[in-house]
Amino acid sequence: MLDVLPSLVKDLVLTTMASSITSPKTIAIIMDTNVPHPMGPISLGIVETARDTYLRPNIPFEYDIVVLNLEDHNLPQIDVVSGNIASSEKADQVITQWQKEISTHSGFIFLVPFYPWSYCNPIKNSIWILPSETWKRKPVMIMGYGKIDEQWDPAKSELRTMKKKSLSMMKGFMETKGIRVAKTDLIPEFPVYQDYWECWEKGTLNFHGGQQTELWDSTAWNRCQEGVRWMVEDIERSAKKK
Repeated sequence: MLDVLPSLVKDLVLTTMASSITSPKTIAIIMDTNVPHPMGPISLGIVETARDTYLRPNIPFEYDIVVLNLEDHNLPQIDVVSGNIASSEKADQVITQWQKEISTHSGFIFLVPFYPWSYCNPIKNSIWILPSETWKRKPVMIMGYGKIDEQWDPAKSELRTMKKKSLSMMKGFMETKGIRVAKTDLIPEFPVYQDYWECWEKGTLNFHGGQQTELWDSTAWNRCQEGVRWMVEDIERSAKKK
């Protein structure tokens, strides 16, 4: 049809059509299944539950949620002592592709395991290998998961998983990179009961059901909704400034 229109009219129609198409808004969940067993299958189940039960109902319908598994990207590792990457053509290509991937998303949710009493190096590396400017204008939320702290007392501590220090260290690292981390009254975290933990260690899966999901927050209120709503508000504010 456009072929029969005068060129000036055709250009106007094409311009109008292009302006009516808005860039999709996506929130990417960044996770890593290449972690010591049983962390890999646990993290997959947590991402699925968090996405469908806690995140999707709390964001506008025009937003998409995508999952980026670091195991699929094979990012080059930074030397923790020198802070440098062993440069090669392949490494440079992977980093370029990773930067392009990150640039397409509006905000990020990092799923951080509590297994180390330190940084979660794969997650840290995925941030570190890119220039700070890549992350600065995009809001971030951190979700943690790990074995339940059997000594957890809700009257004394909001954190209910073992080895909590890794979460605060990751948050501090992100802030040094200029990343805007969502401020929530309670940190989103997914504790795993001892019996479920043992199921995964034995190679069996029993994720959805029983007391595991009962301990997690309800759909009426949960620790994720405050953070993801803050992210959406931040994304919308930034869009209005453009």
